[in-house]
Amino acid sequence: METANLSTVSEPSHKPGYDISRLTGKLVKLWPYSRGLYPRDILYRVWAAMEQDNAAHLVFHGQQVPSDMIYTWRGDLTEFIKYFDQPTRLLVICECIEDKEIAGFIWFDDVVPGFRALANIFFRRKYYGQVSHEASILAKEYAFDGLGIKSLWAFTPWLWAAKHAESIGFEKIVVLPGLYIVDGQLRDAYVLKLNREE
Repeated sequence: METANLSTVSEPSHKPGYDISRLTGKLVKLWPYSRGLYPRDILYRVWAAMEQDNAAHLVFHGQQVPSDMIYTWRGDLTEFIKYFDQPTRLLVICECIEDKEIAGFIWFDDVVPGFRALANIFFRRKYYGQVSHEASILAKEYAFDGLGIKSLWAFTPWLWAAKHAESIGFEKIVVLPGLYIVDGQLRDAYVLKLNREE
């Protein structure tokens, strides 16, 4: 991944005085996205990483699209760019240190500074395990210490995603039966929470 100078990726991504070396672990490096500080095609490259795993329908499961399309636009490049062009949404790109490839991305949604945010993740299958685990731990610490968030919430229809969240400290609060509609089928919603002091 063509990288930007980390010293330029500071405001408004995190609080003044935050040590950005904490964004680098043993296996992964996190890059909080800020337009103009990264190569012009970086959002395309992040989207392409998701496409390589044929995972747009998992990430953008909440988008209801017409069934008469030849090609679904759920999570296509246009939707991806529009989705991350929101002031209350922070994209964090995860780069595998060993091969310099995009391993996945994490994003914080509905961010209320100093209060709470929703946490979301996507990792390519080949980075499941140690890489995704370390990146998720670094990202939660970044949310708490870098962004000043007091609590993180997660909502997902995917049991495996809920188990991943629990593996890094989230607590399952409730399961809401049939809350989601994914491709015309009802799916349960797993609601999880992690407080900073925990």
